[in-house]
Amino acid sequence: MATAAYRETALGATGEGSLITTLCERIERDGALLVQAFTAAFQERTPALDRLSSWVTQDAGAGPREMLQRAAAEHRAESEQLHRQERQIREALPELKVAAERPNATEEDTRAHRSAEGARKAAESRIFDLDREHWVSALERHGILPNYTLIDDSVRLSARVSWRDPDDDEFHSEPCDVERASVHALHEFAPGATFYTRGLEMEIEGIDASDLNNQAQWWFCCKACGYIDVREPQETRPAAPTECPRCRDTDIAEVGRARRVLRLSRVFADVSQDDARIGDSSDERLRTHFEVLPWPTSTPTARCASGTWRPPGSG
Repeated sequence: MATAAYRETALGATGEGSLITTLCERIERDGALLVQAFTAAFQERTPALDRLSSWVTQDAGAGPREMLQRAAAEHRAESEQLHRQERQIREALPELKVAAERPNATEEDTRAHRSAEGARKAAESRIFDLDREHWVSALERHGILPNYTLIDDSVRLSARVSWRDPDDDEFHSEPCDVERASVHALHEFAPGATFYTRGLEMEIEGIDASDLNNQAQWWFCCKACGYIDVREPQETRPAAPTECPRCRDTDIAEVGRARRVLRLSRVFADVSQDDARIGDSSDERLRTHFEVLPWPTSTPTARCASGTWRPPGSG
């Protein structure tokens, strides 16, 4: 397959001739042959290889197709969010400039204008990089191809580092992206945590909830047995089950048993290079402690030996 044509589009296009469509067509046409050649390279046939073969060949490659289409949707949502952010900053700049140029302008007015200019340049830089991301890097970032995290999902920290140039007194900023395996990111990238990288101290300010309606699942949690009824993402709260399908407890239908759950995929930080530089002001790094609770994958027919399972101390 020729790859040069896909370098600028990568996951950004899904029409005829695009990378995503070409891969889906190839899997539908030759998936059985491709997975057979791959599994034949192993000396021992394992259940994992059997599951892989079924995943590739069932329903004309529906599994790989859904994975590729999901990655394209994530890429599209990220691009739309960046363009929306850049537009909002651009629209706010004239008012900020007027305030900064007033005779009685405060230092805060000047700082706000410079910060917005830096944010605009950083957003434009991110859009430029995203539109020209190499197709291999794009597939790695969305979990289609393996990266250094191998079997684990990864979470991206998208930080903006700002500084003032003492020579021309101009305000500058640049993006700083860091990826961590999700098992570590759950507490290292949690909002309020402080992450140390590239000689800087970055406080995590928030998560990417730009596509909440299409990404956040609804969970109905049974307090009696721990079963979770997972519903697909949607804008409004779906109808609750009248009873738990596993233990038949009716409390699962209560309003308070519904939770909206968003997978951690991207977080943000905005730091000043001078203020965030790691120095000797503190003997110890700031560490915010979070509780990470394991939760079993449950089915309506599965039942723990004790009848109820919950993490110790979780109530």
